[in-house]
Amino acid sequence: MNDNIEELLDSIEKKHDITILFACEAGSRAYELHTPSSDYDVRFIYKYESARYLELHRPKDVITSIDKNYDLQGWDVYKALHLFTKSNPSLYEWIHSSVCYRNVKGFREKICFMMKEQYSLKALGFHYFKLLHQNSKRNLTSSVTIEDIKVVLHMARAYMALTVLIQGRELPPTSFFKLVNGFKADPLAQVITKLSDAKKQVVHITSSEVKEIKALLEKKLPHFKNELVNLPDKDASLEDINLFLAQQLT
Repeated sequence: MNDNIEELLDSIEKKHDITILFACEAGSRAYELHTPSSDYDVRFIYKYESARYLELHRPKDVITSIDKNYDLQGWDVYKALHLFTKSNPSLYEWIHSSVCYRNVKGFREKICFMMKEQYSLKALGFHYFKLLHQNSKRNLTSSVTIEDIKVVLHMARAYMALTVLIQGRELPPTSFFKLVNGFKADPLAQVITKLSDAKKQVVHITSSEVKEIKALLEKKLPHFKNELVNLPDKDASLEDINLFLAQQLT
């Protein structure tokens, strides 16, 4: 545990009179694509004392705090569980982050179990398709930059997540390297790994190589677009979510 993060989370709890139920990394550290200079993007889910929810003016459902290279943002448990009913992709990635800072009374494991049973593969599929499509429209520079590499890494992550959803009919891991490990037989696996190593400045990669990887990933868009409609959709169980919420507030 990063001591600075622990202190920041404690400070937020005291300032807002809340209890943080779960805290994790989001972004590059969650995907295991960070460098030593990467910022910390900390995300958390919190609750107030039960009586606060009975007041006429509901308490804040989003709390943010920025301290140098620490960016913290949290959602009230009501907001988080409401977004659960919509199979929200950000919530999914928070809960499945490879870096967990707090996990009160198995909060993470309980939500993971419900997600496995109730999250919509179709909703997640459309999210990752949008991520792939939007980044495919971004122009790369004539020389290799970290931003160029980040763009294509986002595309690669979306490509692998979509493949897991469509071919495996299962939820994809958040960790970039867990995704890659499942793609060892894929012709793109080697170049995707080189791209991630280049981001960490372990190896050198040329501009033409980055553009070639981007072009290969762009070619996958029509296939994914056709397959998305076949992904299963699910509705969350309000009974299960209400029971889980009640357990958190007691």
